[in-house]
Amino acid sequence: MFCPRCGTQNPDGSAFCSHCGTALTAPAGGVPAAAAPGAASGATAEAASACGVAPGTAPGAAGIAGPALSPVAPAGSPAPSVPVFNAAPGQASGQAPFGQPPVPYAAPALPMRWYKFLIWFSLFLGALVNFGAGIASLTGATYGDDAALVYAFYQGLKPVDVIYGVVLVLLAVATIAVRQELAHFKKDGPLHYLVLIGANIVIALVHLIALAAVTGLGIGDLADSSTWGSMFASAVLIVVNYLYFGKRKHLFCN
Repeated sequence: MFCPRCGTQNPDGSAFCSHCGTALTAPAGGVPAAAAPGAASGATAEAASACGVAPGTAPGAAGIAGPALSPVAPAGSPAPSVPVFNAAPGQASGQAPFGQPPVPYAAPALPMRWYKFLIWFSLFLGALVNFGAGIASLTGATYGDDAALVYAFYQGLKPVDVIYGVVLVLLAVATIAVRQELAHFKKDGPLHYLVLIGANIVIALVHLIALAAVTGLGIGDLADSSTWGSMFASAVLIVVNYLYFGKRKHLFCN
């Protein structure tokens, strides 16, 4: 019998390869223990299954299958071999013996903690915050008991607040919609999430400009350091998430 990892021939019935130490005894189901490294779990496995890719398989390797067993080589001729794709760590890729199928390369599962944080906490919280701020802006609760006085002093302020409130409520609905796209591994989910972050920045800037136009105050007077810091953090998030989801693009295929 031959080692499925390094191709070394071992006596029939051997439990381990004499060359690399790989277990040769097949577990329940008939699949050699060395043939299933790097199995994925959780969100990665779910996405890979939905995309028709075996969990833990590298992109582009899903279609690799071993050739049918070839006839015995003519006497006196060297036995041809096929490459082994998943050599043991630190070991050079060997050659699978004649008549043995290559073992497909199994990539390690990509970490998905940030993805889970987004769909189970961040996006829900963002939707809740936008909805609450929208209702406060619509009702004038932003100014507390002084709402009537503020609106009487700044005549054009109430229409701005009403429009801003409606936009924030719609943004909250859009946030939940994007969350659902990401949770179901929709193809455009990552792109829509980046657009959502950008929309938050643009809406905040437009609101500041509108407030400055109505009140006659400078934008610097209306926005403190936390406002600018929040916008900067959102811009950084666009870059970070672009890189993060770019490496996991193959998972979003629905």
